[in-house]
Amino acid sequence: MHSSPEPDGGRCPISKRPLNRLIAGGTFPAPLKIGRASRVAREDIAGYLETLRRERGDKIGPS
Repeated sequence: MHSSPEPDGGRCPISKRPLNRLIAGGTFPAPLKIGRASRVAREDIAGYLETLRRERGDKIGPS
């Protein structure tokens, strides 16, 4: 399944312009175009969040 990178999709708590900057800079995974819609695979989003957690040094899993 794919998630919409659009803020109004209710799945992404970031506005469109900063999200587009992250995508353009290669920080956030590029969306796939499906017709007129753009979607990002949930696995790609999970990988992105995992990378952020590791960069921050956040503990993952049980303590």
